[in-house]
Amino acid sequence: RMALVPTGAGASRELALKGFETVSSVLWTHDSKTIFLLGRQEGKGARIYRQDLSEQIPRPLTAEVAGGSGLVLSPDGRSLALMDDGTVRLFSIEGMLLRTVPGDFSGHALIGWTSDGRALYSYRVTDLPGRIYRLDLATGDLKVLREMLPADPAGIWRIHPVRITADGSSYAYTYTRRVGDLYVFDGLR
Repeated sequence: RMALVPTGAGASRELALKGFETVSSVLWTHDSKTIFLLGRQEGKGARIYRQDLSEQIPRPLTAEVAGGSGLVLSPDGRSLALMDDGTVRLFSIEGMLLRTVPGDFSGHALIGWTSDGRALYSYRVTDLPGRIYRLDLATGDLKVLREMLPADPAGIWRIHPVRITADGSSYAYTYTRRVGDLYVFDGLR
């Protein structure tokens, strides 16, 4: 289930996602009139869908994709980037595949575009310390932009999710910590 909840006066509106088994990424267009989502309907593979808020149901934009981790909208609002099973694919907002970025980016999740539209930001859940990467769209080169680790790293096993501003100057992350106690008993029979 997914609902639009107003930040001011007004009623919530549930989006018609009947038949969807999963929705893994959701993003707004810059004018807040359209939502793009990466989802999977019953018996079908994952696809990118477009939900214009003036319409009742989302419509599929792309053919099936292997599996995505992060769907992000370009700064000019005309392109979508999707991490599709280690391959970065760029689509028009009409759903046409524009190109793929050279390289293998297995394990990466996309979290945004740079403000100039020339690169993407990504991270890997398995990195400890966590790292935000800058991925050059022309060459496929990856560069570590930031490292993240709480002041007390004890028990940290995952840094996820991660968000970053388009200019790369600010970021936020959540981490998962697991700690326990170990007891030693002497003289038990």
